[in-house]
Amino acid sequence: MGLAFRDTVTSRFALVQGEPVDARLVTYLLEHSYRWLTGAAGHASLWSPPIFYPAPNTFAYSESLLSVAPVYWAFRALGLPPDTALQWWMLAAATLDYVAMYVLLRRAVRVGRAPAALGALLFAFGSVRVAQIRHQHLIPHFYTIVALLALVRLFEEGDPGRGPRALRWPALFAAGVVGQLYAAVYYGWFLALALALAGLWALAVPRWRRALVATLRRRWLVLTVAAMGGLVATAPLAVHYLAAAHAAGYWDYAMVSTMRPRVQSWLYLGPQSWMYHRLAALDVMRAIPMEHEQRLGLGVVTTVCVVAGFWVQRRRALVALLALTALTLIVLVTQWPGGRSAWALVYDYVPSARAIRAVSRVGLVLLIPAAVGLALFAERLRARPVLGAAVTLLVIVEQGQTLLAYDKGAVRERAALVAQHVPPGCRAFLFTALHGREDPWVYHVDAMWASMTLAIPTVNGYSGRSPPEWPFYAAVVRDSASDAQLTRSLAAWLARWQLPPSAACRVTLDIDALTRRSP
Repeated sequence: MGLAFRDTVTSRFALVQGEPVDARLVTYLLEHSYRWLTGAAGHASLWSPPIFYPAPNTFAYSESLLSVAPVYWAFRALGLPPDTALQWWMLAAATLDYVAMYVLLRRAVRVGRAPAALGALLFAFGSVRVAQIRHQHLIPHFYTIVALLALVRLFEEGDPGRGPRALRWPALFAAGVVGQLYAAVYYGWFLALALALAGLWALAVPRWRRALVATLRRRWLVLTVAAMGGLVATAPLAVHYLAAAHAAGYWDYAMVSTMRPRVQSWLYLGPQSWMYHRLAALDVMRAIPMEHEQRLGLGVVTTVCVVAGFWVQRRRALVALLALTALTLIVLVTQWPGGRSAWALVYDYVPSARAIRAVSRVGLVLLIPAAVGLALFAERLRARPVLGAAVTLLVIVEQGQTLLAYDKGAVRERAALVAQHVPPGCRAFLFTALHGREDPWVYHVDAMWASMTLAIPTVNGYSGRSPPEWPFYAAVVRDSASDAQLTRSLAAWLARWQLPPSAACRVTLDIDALTRRSP
């Protein structure tokens, strides 16, 4: 926990791990579902939160987090304010990741307690995940582990008998997949892709093919029932996300290409790495585009241990299948020298692949085989405890990152200032920052939090996408010309939705000058 949340803990929760744009967006999404659940004013529609007013279905422009929101709801029900509830939610989600992987390694991979603990540590707190601490929605990953555990047990189980007992593993597998899709569509999509690749490898190897076909024949009825149940459960999510994709469009391939891993990305841990920060200054590493999304390295010792673990257990079917699937994923997503990449085929022919922008986040999925390989290697060291302890220490240090954190009191002050300047009687508002010196998204999130305080909608917004023709990204007043343009844009935006100009107020202030602390 110290690898990922030490600033939060040592500051007694005054600091939030991450940065104040995405962290507050994730909090807003969780808080919106909580307010919808409790019937709070302004949050009557789950899929249309009061941002980007009055555009509908904007909840589907980002991860819904619905299957992991109940943890947040519980902390809110205990009386914690939203940003503190987010901090506890992050701690709880990381703990669930750790526990789920520990159980998978013990029950499916069948290693001892200490090797399972080390593998679970890499999965839940490895450098690849900690380097993405600014994207809090990428923390909850445990539903994938639940699905994989159920799948392994499904193929291991002999005669399942009849009745509910026969359905338990197929149902748990379906629940894990559905739960991951509702938590993070990225993880759910990559899980589906990995399972498809594993299925192809299983069909290609005769002894695996026989086992696969035999299980499908023996369990076809319960598998069909579980699949149908999963499809029904996923349908509401699919309907809203497809509608959002139709409205906002899919990602252009040129945009996607900036977030495909390069060969060197698999060795790169970023400038905040404790041990490998100097690598970031090398020209080959500086050539990585969107480098903050491509910190996919594990460290030299950890990588050697993972590879060695797979090598020594390569004759086990589960280990070999996992290794082949992981290698295939790496080949598919990597942009090779000369700009060549197999991802072009995936982009063109795999359903919904055009909705995946941050292809590099497959590195978080690959923490699963990495955890298995590390646990298998650590299992071989159980007879040599001194060497095992040294390897464990080196692995932990290699995952260390200098963390991002921000003062939640400072951003509370910013949102409060915006709320105070909204005139009484406004039914909705657009906040525009005078002489804004921060990233424009900072001001949009300030307005979103002010909207929660006032329980009225805001035309501002921040999410994975923006509504079509929404013109307010640069909602900053630089001079009289930009001020007039923003007034015209607001009138045109409201008219597009057949609303009068009085439907939303303009609120302009120099929030950076008024706040005592930077966000």
